[in-house]
Amino acid sequence: MEPFIVTLGLLLLTALFFVTGLLALRKMGFDQRNGPVRPGIRIFLVGIFCNTGLLIASIGVLFYAGYTPRDFGLALSNTDIIVMLGLVTAVVVLSGLFRHFPRSGNGFERSHGTSQNESSDATLGKSSHLDASSRDGAPAKRYRFHPGLFAISLLALTAGALQEEVIFRVGFWLEWASLGWPFALILSSVFFTAVHLITTGSNRWKLLSWFSGGVGLFVVYILSGSLWLVAIIHLARNVTNMLWLKPVPGISPLSRPVSDRKLGTSAVCMAMVQVLVCLFAYS
Repeated sequence: MEPFIVTLGLLLLTALFFVTGLLALRKMGFDQRNGPVRPGIRIFLVGIFCNTGLLIASIGVLFYAGYTPRDFGLALSNTDIIVMLGLVTAVVVLSGLFRHFPRSGNGFERSHGTSQNESSDATLGKSSHLDASSRDGAPAKRYRFHPGLFAISLLALTAGALQEEVIFRVGFWLEWASLGWPFALILSSVFFTAVHLITTGSNRWKLLSWFSGGVGLFVVYILSGSLWLVAIIHLARNVTNMLWLKPVPGISPLSRPVSDRKLGTSAVCMAMVQVLVCLFAYS
């Protein structure tokens, strides 16, 4: 089957499930482009359903194109495990550093002319998930941690990481490797960036964040050949974003997101670390 047809099929499936998910989320009043909203269980169930459905459908397309599970890179060597532990640790450490240093006003305040806490109050209506210290006038509001909500969100993020890796790394590499890895890398990263910008809004820092993230993950995949390795790194980045860099109320105790500039810079640094570590480990 022609690479163009397979790629078009994967992208059409992605568009179908993303549009379905976005429509369902907006009907529930959730739009992450409009500031912080405390998500409920139903929102993450939509994420689980859409991501899992897209994962199964994309695997079906690749099977129909003649590929087998062995082509996906399901093996996990000792080197892969060591690299995985090292890169997950690096993701956590870098996220923590960019969360706290250098200290500056957050991007939400600069871009919207108001504090995120005020927007949160308007959206959340001073609901009961806010800590008592928040309601008593503490300078920064903190949200209570909900283990059940976190567990469900983790399932949604895991399904999301897997389906994105199957489509944008495995699918694009299997279909376009014959034209050289630079072409496959750029093509994959461009479409990976486009899909995320549709859901999160666009500016130059978000563009840099998603494109560098796509490049870093693609390089990890072609050097290691392991789907599990790249999916775990992807999941680690999503979780640290949810907890620290772009905290989600009710899951992260934090309330202030970092600026988009910090987010973009951190993504570039993480991608560089991933590439350097994998070049060293697999050379």
